[in-house]
Amino acid sequence: LKCVIFVPEASMAQCGYLTSIRIDSNGLLLVLDAYRGLFRVNPTTGATELLWQASTPVNGRVSKYLNGMAIAPDGNIYLSDSSDNFDVVNDIYIIMEGRPSGRYTRN
Repeated sequence: LKCVIFVPEASMAQCGYLTSIRIDSNGLLLVLDAYRGLFRVNPTTGATELLWQASTPVNGRVSKYLNGMAIAPDGNIYLSDSSDNFDVVNDIYIIMEGRPSGRYTRN
């Protein structure tokens, strides 16, 4: 989750675009990146673990714009995805497209 050079839009997919941060029951951070997926981060050591990669298909569809997360009391993590067609740079097209491409998934 570290990027040295930031160039707007051109490097968002490379550097990441954080959309949600939560704390799990162990005090670790759950970080949702719109492009890359769901990470667990140890705030003390900085160690990161990829829990779910955004390019992993769910029901045959790859996430293009992960935008939110919730942790259920049972520990399940739910992710929301605005589109399987457009990413955050092209989010205006999600509205213009006018199709119900948003969804939520359980991690």
